[in-house]
Amino acid sequence: MEKVKAPHRELESIKPFKLVKYLSVVGLCVLLVGAFVFSSFIAMGAKKIVLRKSEENAALLAKNLNYRVVKDFILEVLATEGEIKLSMPAQYRKLDQIVKSTIHGFPVERVNIYDLLETLTYSTSYDDTLGIRKKIGEPFKQALKGEVVSVFDGGRSFLGFEWPWGDRKRTLTTYIPMWVGMIELESHREIVGTVAVFEIIQDVSADYEKIFGFQWIVIGSVTLFVGILLFALLFFAKRAEKIIEKRAVERLKLRERLQRAEHLATLGEMIASVSHEIKNPLGIIHSTASLMRNRLEGDKNQRLARIIVDEATRLNNIVTEFLDFARPKDPQFVSISIEDLLDESVSFIESQSRERGIEVEKRYRNGLSRSVIINGDPMLLHRVFYNLFVNALQAMPKGGRLTVDVETTESFCSVKVSDTGTGIPENLKDKIFRPFFTTKEKGTGLGLAIVKSIVETHEGEVLVESEENKGTTIIVKIPFVKKASEQLRQAHRPAP
Repeated sequence: MEKVKAPHRELESIKPFKLVKYLSVVGLCVLLVGAFVFSSFIAMGAKKIVLRKSEENAALLAKNLNYRVVKDFILEVLATEGEIKLSMPAQYRKLDQIVKSTIHGFPVERVNIYDLLETLTYSTSYDDTLGIRKKIGEPFKQALKGEVVSVFDGGRSFLGFEWPWGDRKRTLTTYIPMWVGMIELESHREIVGTVAVFEIIQDVSADYEKIFGFQWIVIGSVTLFVGILLFALLFFAKRAEKIIEKRAVERLKLRERLQRAEHLATLGEMIASVSHEIKNPLGIIHSTASLMRNRLEGDKNQRLARIIVDEATRLNNIVTEFLDFARPKDPQFVSISIEDLLDESVSFIESQSRERGIEVEKRYRNGLSRSVIINGDPMLLHRVFYNLFVNALQAMPKGGRLTVDVETTESFCSVKVSDTGTGIPENLKDKIFRPFFTTKEKGTGLGLAIVKSIVETHEGEVLVESEENKGTTIIVKIPFVKKASEQLRQAHRPAP
């Protein structure tokens, strides 16, 4: 069955709803971007707190180191040996023991001590750089002035996200001056200021990884929430659009049905009026020709009279068909057996089918334990199936097979009339039910239109399945339960 699409003007009502959907999607995307920015600000704030706490720990540690190095090392070595030479293994080991015991338990990776000339004089990680002057730069100069300076090495970042990705080390290096307030010697007291600079290196990678993980948890949670909300919104929006479009299509179908009913009503009035005027003189011609045929002598005269009678009969049938289309009868619903009705209709075409070499196959009794009973008008439905059978025979001029099949569902009884004829071209499928449309040399083009009208008065529908040069199947679906109102039946009538 052809799928009816709503025209552009019918779909205009869906546009505001689509606009709301798009605005909602944009709003959710903005919410997602806001979550990224918000989590980034939280992460950057947390990182600043970590750095500040690490710097405070380094200052506290340097204070302890300063006290112990001055008290337990500088004063003691000056008192016993008179000078400090870290190149002497004993002095270096003593300082190393003091420093390591002081930093024990602190998250410190390394402690270096530089003299005033930026020369590395001590390191908890003994290596070949001892005794070498390094260019630390501005942080060292600020430390000499008594300031505490920290330098973070953690790569580049944008909105709290760092790259390159993967595991990497993040360190905080703090420079703190070593201050000696007063040195008491045996002979005198000597007051000095900054004598060295502590370089305390802390590994803050673990804290940063926790912050980074928390940041991704926030972003992932918001993304999941927005994704679920977006999916739900799109799902309901899609369903709402389908409902709106379905209603628009239904309105279009109803409008087309009303327009067709109005058109057919006008056409029916004209046809009924003309047919009525033709039928009376046609009856006179038919009766007069019949009398003349009985009274005339000679085969030639009787043959001419018979031609007049036959053509008058054919013209009377055409006029009757016009009247049936223009003024259809109201169906008289009774309970009927669909099998008996089909048997009766098939009996009317048996002689024609034998003459044309067409085999008639009835499948509607196969597998059915009882007759299928429907509510309908037997005379009108007989006309429906008889017309379909005649059309099927005409579609098989060289013989073939006519199949009549019955299928049932909970709501409908479906009768399938199939032929192995020439089929219907694709471009004509939508036109075969139109009044006065025909591909035959003779015919009014009202047969299938009347079939459709009768089936619709039974609240059924007619479907077409056809493939060119392979055959055609006409499906008539009639409901078991009659729910139509008189108004709906009148809407299907083409003429009053």
